[in-house]
Amino acid sequence: MSAPPAPQPRRRPWLHLFIVGAVGVALAGAAIAFSGWWFFVGRYRLPSIEADEWSPGAPLGTYRIELPSDGRDRYYLLHTPPRSAEPLPPLLVALHGGGSRPEVMPALTGLLAVADREGFVVVLPAGIDGGWNDGRADSGQAAGRQGIDDIGFIRAVVEDASKHALVDMARVFATGISNGAMMSSRLACEASDVFAGIAPVAGTAAEGFESWCRPARPVAVMAFLGTADPLVPFEGGDVGGIFLGRGRGRVVSASDFEAFWSQHNRCERQPRDQLPDADRSDGSRASVEAFVGCTGGGEMAVYVLDGGGHTWPGGRQYLSPRLVGHTNRDLSASELMLQFFKGLRR
Repeated sequence: MSAPPAPQPRRRPWLHLFIVGAVGVALAGAAIAFSGWWFFVGRYRLPSIEADEWSPGAPLGTYRIELPSDGRDRYYLLHTPPRSAEPLPPLLVALHGGGSRPEVMPALTGLLAVADREGFVVVLPAGIDGGWNDGRADSGQAAGRQGIDDIGFIRAVVEDASKHALVDMARVFATGISNGAMMSSRLACEASDVFAGIAPVAGTAAEGFESWCRPARPVAVMAFLGTADPLVPFEGGDVGGIFLGRGRGRVVSASDFEAFWSQHNRCERQPRDQLPDADRSDGSRASVEAFVGCTGGGEMAVYVLDGGGHTWPGGRQYLSPRLVGHTNRDLSASELMLQFFKGLRR
């Protein structure tokens, strides 16, 4: 009598499809991020330049400048506009997000094209291991763990850049995304003698910053914050989410951030004004909270992106919306912040 046939393994087509789909999503996200990096590299071949090599007749464009700080090899990128209607143009410090590099910021934000049109000199400093010491406890960034003096480094970057390009030192501003946004908030707290205004994107400030933030003067603030940010919560709390995991420190809510700066700048908040839904396919809607009566150049405006994610409004959708949320396209953060900054001075 012949033996019964051996049992065949049970097919699980759903498991195969799940695995293929998960791998596809991961590869697609990596491809988007990678394409953002190579978009920049393909467009800019950055020469290095030493301080003693610069002259007023040097070619305009983007340069990598080495600037050691506290015994560490550090650098920043300097971008000069093709022309300016003003003899002394303003200076913008643009800070990359955690885990990123300054070379990625132009492709992510479109800032340099707007800066060229508006006549801003732009510097893009590099953080330690891709991050900044923004004041969060246990942020997961090497700069925070090691107590890196990023305030001192960025002060040095501004001073060094002013030797390479003529700039109006009364009109120095800072912006950044995520970890860079929180670092710009710390600059407003501890370097208000240098910075006339900040424009954080997708980030507020470290939880408890109200206890140590002591600006010497009013600081202009324009912020861009998404209500559906999966990494830096709009309502405050733990930074992280599916993309970063836990243990990235805590941040204040958008409302607490607004309250601190409006009180410091003696502003009165106006009702939120919803903006036209210029792009109905972007999964979000923009509105603005304006402030009046601000003193000493401390003007304020907060753009709230209802349904917006951990992204730069008007910039690239650098990863899948499933990971970082939707990029609002009803407005351009780059254009709005530079127009805002252009009329301000310290």
